[in-house]
Amino acid sequence: GGEVVVHGGRLLGERTALLDDMFVYEAATGLWRQLPQPAVRPAARSRHQIVSAYSDEYAGQVLYLFGGDTLIGFSDELWVFEVSQGVWRSVQDRTHPYPRVGHTMSVLNGVLYVLCGAGLTGILNDVW
Repeated sequence: GGEVVVHGGRLLGERTALLDDMFVYEAATGLWRQLPQPAVRPAARSRHQIVSAYSDEYAGQVLYLFGGDTLIGFSDELWVFEVSQGVWRSVQDRTHPYPRVGHTMSVLNGVLYVLCGAGLTGILNDVW
């Protein structure tokens, strides 16, 4: 509790200077710390979303990451970060939202929702 996680992004004014680092701000101490990133992890990206939730499947707190702008274009990847293990897992699913950026995500009653954003064809007005 009382933590904020920041993942990736891009250097201001630099379209191709994408980041894949991860920082945690601890409200109780007012300090930032960088998390070590394992070898298997999402590609560097910006304009993606991360949402925190408890997962029965992973038996603990997780961060879900979806979408974003990578060096090869808009992403439709879903990743799960197991907080207690410090590992990323790619989630392979046959049905998933279209590649997008600038979307919103939420977890409600154990279900991950991806809403709207911008895709390859323009503004998206959908819910997955």
